[in-house]
Amino acid sequence: MFSKFQSAYIEEQQNAFGYLAHRFALDMFNEVVPKSNDPSFLAETAIQVHQSLPKNAIWVLQGWLFHHTPDFWKPSQIKAFLQGPPIGSILVLDLFAETDPFYNKTASFYGQPFIWCMLGNFGGDTGWYGARVIK
Repeated sequence: MFSKFQSAYIEEQQNAFGYLAHRFALDMFNEVVPKSNDPSFLAETAIQVHQSLPKNAIWVLQGWLFHHTPDFWKPSQIKAFLQGPPIGSILVLDLFAETDPFYNKTASFYGQPFIWCMLGNFGGDTGWYGARVIK
């Protein structure tokens, strides 16, 4: 059902804006725990999401999901999820990397390209300041 919905949505978006996008933000597990932690389930889920996109599309994924539920997202789950689709087809945003980077905990997101990001807003907390280091 997801693939059908995704195709219809992308088609309507193309009709409305007159072009086919190349990058698609999809965060189905952002602050939501998947129904299974089986690596094969997570890999297959990621493959199906990727296949629902137009050919050669880039899936832009917030790496925040790995921060939010660390008891669920262990290395084997993260690796299976990120390596389900072909390498280069996901662009991971390493949110909150100025304080708690995830690229260094995941062998640079197991080969998927990523962007180091500073998260300057936690739902209305818009203060910009450096991380305090206590020794």
